[in-house]
Amino acid sequence: MATPLQRGPIPDALLRAVYASDQDMYPAPLPYARLRSWVAACPELSISFQRPAGGGDDVVGVIIALPLARAHWERLLSGELKEMDVDAASMFPGPGAEEVGVHVFHVERFRGEGLPERVGGQGEGAERPRFAELGVDEIVTRAALVGGWRVVGLSALTATDAGRKSFERMGFTPTGYKEMFTIPDQASQTLLDSTKAMEVPNNGQETAEGSPKAQMVSIYPGEEIVESGKAA
Repeated sequence: MATPLQRGPIPDALLRAVYASDQDMYPAPLPYARLRSWVAACPELSISFQRPAGGGDDVVGVIIALPLARAHWERLLSGELKEMDVDAASMFPGPGAEEVGVHVFHVERFRGEGLPERVGGQGEGAERPRFAELGVDEIVTRAALVGGWRVVGLSALTATDAGRKSFERMGFTPTGYKEMFTIPDQASQTLLDSTKAMEVPNNGQETAEGSPKAQMVSIYPGEEIVESGKAA
């Protein structure tokens, strides 16, 4: 029988590790201070899942979600608002029965020895949720109970095949909005294998010392990618 997991806040050391991992994967100029501001503004929706006492103190996984007032959430869905530009001070809702959309910024299950593919504690023989399902259920419940908000929808930018499949299993459907990073290579531009369906503009900034400058191409519903890497 699986042991129920403990929920807790995401400590700074773990948040920095998550941030570093994301930065290694995508050339997005999201400052750590902004990520930290999201977590600080609504810590109830940034959760670490751990084995309980006696079962090891390893972190099993984390989820970071952003509650957005409905108007801002709808702008995020369309691509008008980028993840990087989400400002917790002006876009997160206040307490009360406000309509919100919850955007899953990061969900990750950490691999560990003896960790089952599915987690939970419903009892032996019961169908246990996958980690992403567990995390999403938790943030939806917390948004309603802790914030008192009316959740009108959920969203996520998926960057891997596993992530897309995971959210599809939960009933998510693509909006048609995508973001791709390009690296200018003299006369041509090369599309990086780091597409996010529904990430953030690099604005031509250096991604690391000595690395090429990356730019982002936004692909909106109904558009196609042409050879130059631009949306047509």
